[in-house]
Formats: sequence, C-alpha cells, structure tokens
Amino acid sequence: MRAIECVLVVACALLRAHAAEPSCPVCSKYHYEEMLLERMIRNEIKWEQIVNDMKSINDKVNSALDDASVKIEQMTSRLEKQNQVVDEASGKIQNLTLGLDKQKGVVYAASVKIENLTLGLEKQKLDMDLITLRSQNLTNVLFFARTPKDAALTNNQIAIFNTVVVNTGQGYARDTGKFTAPVSGIYIFAVQYCSQANQWGCLEIVKNGTTLQNSVNHAGSNYACSSMQAFATVAAGEQIWVRSDNGWTGNCYLSETNPYYWSSFSGVLIHT
Repeated sequence: MRAIECVLVVACALLRAHAAEPSCPVCSKYHYEEMLLERMIRNEIKWEQIVNDMKSINDKVNSALDDASVKIEQMTSRLEKQNQVVDEASGKIQNLTLGLDKQKGVVYAASVKIENLTLGLEKQKLDMDLITLRSQNLTNVLFFARTPKDAALTNNQIAIFNTVVVNTGQGYARDTGKFTAPVSGIYIFAVQYCSQANQWGCLEIVKNGTTLQNSVNHAGSNYACSSMQAFATVAAGEQIWVRSDNGWTGNCYLSETNPYYWSSFSGVLIHT
C-alpha cells in the first residue's frame, strides 16, 4: 500500500505541473482536477485489485511449494526405503556370492579327486593292458635259480636262491626269492634240496601263502638230496616261493657243493 501511495503522489505532482485552465467556459474551474482525481481513484482500485491478485498468486505459489515440499519429502522417504531394500539385496547377493565361491571350491576339490581317481583308473587300465599284452606276446616263461642264501632256515622262513641261471619273462626276484607270474596259465614248479650228514631238510612250495607241495628228508651218515614238484594254475601277478616247512619245529638245512650237488628252485609255463 505504501508503494501505491507513493505512485499516486508522484502522479499528482506531474498532473499539477502540466495542468492548465480549462478552455471550456461552461466547465467548472475544478473540472480537470475532478477528472484527474476520478482517474487516480480508478487507478488505485485497479492497483488494489492487482495487489490482491498478486497476493492470491503468491498464496497459490506458496501452497504449491508446500505441496511440492511434502511430495519431495515423501519421495525422499521412498528413496531411503528403496536404498535400504537395495542395501539388503546387496548384502544377500554378497552372501550368495560367498556361498557360490565356497561351492566352487568344493566342486574344484571334487574335480581334483575325480581327476586323481580317473588317473588311477587309467593307470590300472594301462597295467591291465600291459599284462594282457604280455599274456598275448609272452608264451615262454622259465626260471632256474640255485645256491641257497641261508644254510639253515627257521620255521616258515623263505628260501632265497642267489644264483639265477635262467629267468625268461623276468618273473623270479633274486632279492626276495619269490616268483611273480608275468602271465596267467598252468605252471610246473620243482625244488631240489640237499642236506649235510645227519641234518634235516624240510621245505614246501607255496602259492600266495597256501601250500602246494611239501617234503621232509633226513640225511644219514652222508649228504642226501631230495626233490618235489607242484602243478598250479596261476593268475598274472600271483606269487610262488619256497619256505621251510610250516609244521616243522626244528631248523631246516640247505647245502650246495659245486659242482657235485645243488639246491635249486625252478618253474616253467606249460600252458597259457
């Protein structure tokens, strides 16, 4: 309102500065002032209407701003809730990722075990293929060993013959005294053992620990030799060896005097 009053005062000053006496003789002396005042009153009414309209617009703008502020707060609250949901989902995804990493580790370990098992199976297959190949190609198996390592054998002791004369098929092992069948088939095994005077000889032929043949001999006033044989069906990989008689309580003696008499262990494949 103070601004409107200032405008009116300025307008009145301008009108007075440019006002002139009316030229109309019948007009009132103050006719021009009256018309000017009437116009100023109308202008004041319009200014008041404009001010009221501006107040109304301002109120509407403020109301709209308040509504917008409320909506912004609501949207902010929704965004905060959505951010919370996103954070929870991110945590679940992280936990799921850790779980997948653990499962991946378990799967990798299982894969390594399976690979090792596969390698083991492949090695077994190669071994079987090798045995099969040797069975197909190796038809001559023969060994002959003599010269006992020990002159006296205790109960159940293996007799080892150090001098290997023949070992076709490489089945006999001089360090253990055992024959390992390189191929499956029917074999014949023979043992000759000699003892000095007044000594006992007592040996048996065994297959994987099971007795195939046994023999006991006592030398009189001079040395004595005895022999025994055993036939057996032997699978590839099974072992045959000679040992002192499991049922004999005393020592068993072996003797060899080259070139007069030998103690020996021999075997031959007679049918595959």
